[in-house]
Amino acid sequence: MDSMEKTKTEKGLNAKKSIYDTAIKLMNSQGYENVSISDICKSAGFSVGNFYYYYKSKVDILVEYVHLHNEELLEYHNSLANHIYIDRIKMLTLYAMEKKDQLGKDFVAKLFAIDFMDKNLLMLSSHVYFKIICELVEKAQENNEITKKLSTKDISDLLINNNYGLLASWLYTETRYSLKEAAEKNLDILLGFLVV
Repeated sequence: MDSMEKTKTEKGLNAKKSIYDTAIKLMNSQGYENVSISDICKSAGFSVGNFYYYYKSKVDILVEYVHLHNEELLEYHNSLANHIYIDRIKMLTLYAMEKKDQLGKDFVAKLFAIDFMDKNLLMLSSHVYFKIICELVEKAQENNEITKKLSTKDISDLLINNNYGLLASWLYTETRYSLKEAAEKNLDILLGFLVV
């Protein structure tokens, strides 16, 4: 690739990133439904045509968010190699909940609504988080950190369903509270029953 093509590619990547970052910022502050593609482009300093060059719709921004979040989650998981497995379960869950806290209720609700309507779009059910949790539970059982009286699948389902319930409660209540703090409280109780 010659330097001219490289510069053009870099400019394109920078433009796409700018549109994405602006969209996420606006959606967080104003709500997904309250932000138009025109708003995103105006704030990012690009034409609407530029938006459609990189994305088909605002939903594509959410899809990209999920993919980037999965990469971040995997990197964070890999950074926890020096911790025991049960601690990794807790740390990874709290990290994921903190990210949702930062996004806000409207954004997270939209992610779940889209996933509910079109299972193949975001594929939250095959989300990296769930795969890692299952792996960590299995390793924790092998290391006698948590009980073997329940199957790996049952424990993983218990942890994941707890998170779904907590997310639903957080999304449907009017009161504002820290999702991360609520998750930590729930996890301490759940893991307390599972520790050997």
